[in-house]
Amino acid sequence: MDNLTAFILNSLWIIAFILAMFYNMARRPDLKAVTILAGLLAAGYAITHWVTAELFDGRSYHEHITFQYILWGGACLAIIALILSIRPVQQLRLYWVHWTVILLLAIDVLGNILMHLDQNIVGLNTLAEPNLNWSTDSWWLWYWYSAQSNINNALILALLFVPVGMESKLMSQPKNIKKLFKSLIQGFNILTFLNSQQSVMNRMDVIQDMIDALPHAERSEAQSLLFSAKELTYRMDETGQEHYEAITLLLDAAAHCASHISAHDANTALLITKAKSR
Repeated sequence: MDNLTAFILNSLWIIAFILAMFYNMARRPDLKAVTILAGLLAAGYAITHWVTAELFDGRSYHEHITFQYILWGGACLAIIALILSIRPVQQLRLYWVHWTVILLLAIDVLGNILMHLDQNIVGLNTLAEPNLNWSTDSWWLWYWYSAQSNINNALILALLFVPVGMESKLMSQPKNIKKLFKSLIQGFNILTFLNSQQSVMNRMDVIQDMIDALPHAERSEAQSLLFSAKELTYRMDETGQEHYEAITLLLDAAAHCASHISAHDANTALLITKAKSR
């Protein structure tokens, strides 16, 4: 892949990750760990893109191959470290989405290491001189690297939109597909912004997805809070009286309980959300 094509593709990936971050901020604000993940990816790719452009400015291909793969591999390792820091720093749960992104970034790191060795140390296909010329020295490793890098980016981007509570059992796949389509339809439905009750229902679905991602032993507190919020919603439909403030408080507590690794007590979660609302 030539440098201009790579530059354009990298710019598109950065824009896509930024849009994914804003999507999660607007449509799934309770999934803070996923929003942070999207932000880290957007920032990491943008900084790497800028540094690469600055370092490559005025240099020939043979001058910059000595450091580009080290830079890109190092950037992937830095993003992995920052993702792992979400749990101890923010006290937020990491979902299967985070671990899958880490795995894909690790594959990127491996690809960058192999490309650096092949183009700067020793040709891995000949164990002789490094491979430098695309037209004469390119081999399957180079094509694999270009393909996997963009495929991994596409997979990482897609993961930022999927529910976190999907089950791994084979018999649960139809349920997972249904949940995925429901989540995407609700997420991209602009009309829900205009309907406060529908917006509340959508938020309940997101929090239920977060609860589904918890171990069974840790679900009861958050599930109880969510159930109370749903009861108030149904009662509001029957009586016509609005209980949005109470519903919001219960949903805030349920989301806090479901997303934080130390928030297992329902009363503690309610006290925290009450303090934040003052």
